[in-house]
Amino acid sequence: MSKKSKWRNFFYGEDDETYDEYEETPAPPVQQPPAQQTAQRPRVVKTPTKDSTNIVKLQAVQKPAQTPPKVRVFEPSSYAEVQAISDCIREEQTVVINIHLLDANQAKRVIDFIGGATYVMGATFKKVSTDVFLSSPANVEIEGDVTQLLTNQKTE
Repeated sequence: MSKKSKWRNFFYGEDDETYDEYEETPAPPVQQPPAQQTAQRPRVVKTPTKDSTNIVKLQAVQKPAQTPPKVRVFEPSSYAEVQAISDCIREEQTVVINIHLLDANQAKRVIDFIGGATYVMGATFKKVSTDVFLSSPANVEIEGDVTQLLTNQKTE
């Protein structure tokens, strides 16, 4: 072999001038079982309709039975009870807080904490009387001014 043919064989592969001769035997024919007479069912073609999509109407969704709204009344005697009050606010319950049992420093801390929890939930926080506050969820409207009603009752 010349150098030229070696290079050509290296890059392009060797020319296979010699092929091995193989006898090809035909594959045996596959015998199929005899066809049985079966009743053919008519094909049902479903066309997509508006009801067969994944869209669900809001009226069709069953809502769980809602319990009537509750108004929770708390008279905390220490700052430790603030956690239970804020849990009720987080559950979107209306909360009335009477802080007359607390000293001035603890009362300020309780009101600050409850005011923050109310703000985070987007609820409303109102002073009802001297030591009584009301926190109500965003979906509850408070009408009227209770402080004005109380002052009117005291003057009468």
